[in-house]
Amino acid sequence: MVTTSSSQKFDSTEAVQFLNSCVSFIKNFDSHVKSYLTSLFPIAQWISRYNFTWFTGDMIAALTVGFVILPQALAQAKIATLPPEYGLYTGFVGLCVYAFFATSKDATLGPTAVLSLLTSQLLISANTDKNGNDIYPKTMFVITLAFLTGIYQVFIGFFRLGFLANFIPATVTDGFTTGAAVTIVIQQAPSLLGITGIETNRQPIYLALRDILVNLPRVKYDAILGISALFLLIGLKTLKEIVGGRIKWIYWMGIARNGLVLILYLLISYFVAKAYPDKQIFMIVGTIPSGLKVPHFPNLEAELINRAWMPALTTTLISVVEHIGIVKAFGRRFGYTRNVNASQEIIAVGFTNLLGSFFSAYPATGSFSRSAIKAASGVRTPIAGLFCSVIVIIGIYTLTGVFYYIPNAVLAAIIIGAMSELLTTYRTFIEFWNISFLDFLVFVVATFTTVLAGVELGIYISVGLAAFIILLRLSRPKVLALIHLSTLNKFEVSEPESLEVLNGILVVRFSESITYPNSMYIGSKLLELVHLKTIYGGVPRKPDDRLWFDDTEERAASRENRRTQISDSLVTIITEDTESKSISKVEIASVLKAVVFDFSAVNVFDQAGFNVFLETRDEISRYAGRPVYFYFVFVKPEIKRNVIRLIEIPFSAQTLSLLKQQLEDESVLFQPTESDKLFFSSLEEAVAEAFLGSERVTFALKTAELTEDDISEIDLVVDSTDTILLT
Repeated sequence: MVTTSSSQKFDSTEAVQFLNSCVSFIKNFDSHVKSYLTSLFPIAQWISRYNFTWFTGDMIAALTVGFVILPQALAQAKIATLPPEYGLYTGFVGLCVYAFFATSKDATLGPTAVLSLLTSQLLISANTDKNGNDIYPKTMFVITLAFLTGIYQVFIGFFRLGFLANFIPATVTDGFTTGAAVTIVIQQAPSLLGITGIETNRQPIYLALRDILVNLPRVKYDAILGISALFLLIGLKTLKEIVGGRIKWIYWMGIARNGLVLILYLLISYFVAKAYPDKQIFMIVGTIPSGLKVPHFPNLEAELINRAWMPALTTTLISVVEHIGIVKAFGRRFGYTRNVNASQEIIAVGFTNLLGSFFSAYPATGSFSRSAIKAASGVRTPIAGLFCSVIVIIGIYTLTGVFYYIPNAVLAAIIIGAMSELLTTYRTFIEFWNISFLDFLVFVVATFTTVLAGVELGIYISVGLAAFIILLRLSRPKVLALIHLSTLNKFEVSEPESLEVLNGILVVRFSESITYPNSMYIGSKLLELVHLKTIYGGVPRKPDDRLWFDDTEERAASRENRRTQISDSLVTIITEDTESKSISKVEIASVLKAVVFDFSAVNVFDQAGFNVFLETRDEISRYAGRPVYFYFVFVKPEIKRNVIRLIEIPFSAQTLSLLKQQLEDESVLFQPTESDKLFFSSLEEAVAEAFLGSERVTFALKTAELTEDDISEIDLVVDSTDTILLT
């Protein structure tokens, strides 16, 4: 019997939809371009509504953040092993540029601890020769690094590739920030204690820790300032958290603790220096040039670009992940997640770095601590960043002379005190463990590789591991067998060992879409379930008639020998009045007759999945020795067409040849494709139709010997299709 299937004809539905979309885009090209260009400057959409209330909130936030960013910028430039003024340059540009491109009111761009640490490590790995000497001046290298980072980020943002950041899970971000925090604390310990001569950047951090412990007897007076400043910072923060909600002046002291501590110890250092003019009691920052450098084009020598382009990819990755995490966190907190556009935020960071390179800035991104302070200060719009940049520029031009007396130990204390905000909390640590062990593993790997191998290698290893786990989950979805619980009148997942495929109907649910990465795995797991829990009913074949690896019949016979003898288990049909009635005796393991697929989690059913389902249908039908019909529940409208095509395609020639040997009526080789016989809105309906369809096939078998009880059972099902559920 030869049937011409509609599935063999061209179906132009998707092609027509695609062409229509292209035509529509071309017709409205001007409006699309205008809309795109407008979206690049979100400030244009709301600046006309700016008012005095917003101005007041923005100004308070700007003053608060400005008081915080000055000491932090100096400290973070120290982490990057750069002169302190470069932290100020970076802070100024980040605050100034971000306001024009921002979709978040709370995010604050500038130098950060993690990116500064990465910068210091890249200066060693990419800008030193075999003898450990700098090939290019550090400042020249980081400016070019910022330029290339900005180019990459603007490219990503312009082409709206911000969704790629979603593939980096929070476990990676938390892991490398925790590792970076540990590394920074160890690196700053010598400055905190006044110990000189310890290399903390060019050797593994565990060796640096060893050298610090060995040199503890060399602690100097700086330790008095550093340790006391650290305890004061911790005390002010703790007071803010305990009583800040009730006593406002303590709350604001806690917010401004870095600036207050810096001023206090700057005065102490100043008076000590005046008291002992001929003796340096404490190590201090020293001279900081006043004002901004003259804007200049970054050095783009071929050799410098060759050394910086790969490290710039790393800074791009870190800064994007940090910043997107911050804007999403504050968007959720204050209810404007819908307004946050990841691609637009990447453009904002990109232009900050690109333009910043002309003002001698090094790579910048969003700062969580300053963003939190900005949010807590009542910021209303992104314009607060512009106001704050004015405060920074005033500091650059007027306060650099005062910064001369800042003790290095106090800067180290400010850095170490800020690391508590980067450390993953115990509660989050427990959450990672409880929710997913693989996610917890990614966090641990990210933390330890960052500490032991550096931020650059740590981020690549942890991102690689996270990507591997994502691919593993996509390619190894769960294929869940379901059983019906008569007492609860619902289907539940069953472990394969305890699954009973009664009346030959297997119910299966998938946890993912069926696509090329996972289709082969899904097919093999489905076959495994069929082989494990149903009886071989195919035509016995000689070894000469089978492929060299085909031992299906032998394995089936072995399983049958291990199975318990046919039990007197009963099929129970749940009637409308919920009374149970025993009607027939069946085997716990029976020949497979139909498969019901729960497609509730399947959003994509591509060509690879389509082909695997065809092959699987052939294989399990040959194994069962009869046509096995497929039924589908909760199928999405966009994939119904593919499912219908699947059912319309006949069995392969080999399968047809084997099945025809066992059929009296060959019409059952073709499953009905009417929607009401193929697609269902509940598992109960699908199982009922599967039972009826399988019995039609049973009637067509040459070996069919139906008793009166069998016929009465079918009649009972027809009379009460909503009660055909199996226990």
